[in-house]
Amino acid sequence: MLETVRQYSLQKLGESSEANAIHTRQRDHYTAMADRLDIPGSAGHQNRIEQAEIEIDNLRAAFAWSHETPMSCWRCSSPPRFSRCG
Repeated sequence: MLETVRQYSLQKLGESSEANAIHTRQRDHYTAMADRLDIPGSAGHQNRIEQAEIEIDNLRAAFAWSHETPMSCWRCSSPPRFSRCG
């Protein structure tokens, strides 16, 4: 059921003129989430790990979109995880 909903949502998003903006916000959100995982000694780190485990499919989707979408050079705050040129 969830995969059907995901496919329907992606189809509707693709029909929208806001698709790139929404994907970019998703990329930025999950990049920030991944960045926070690089600070293991900070308060709440275990909670962030658990949240990343829950969100792993969305994290992968954001990474895949970023990797597959041609863009002028862009960089997020923690290379090389989401950095890309070309």
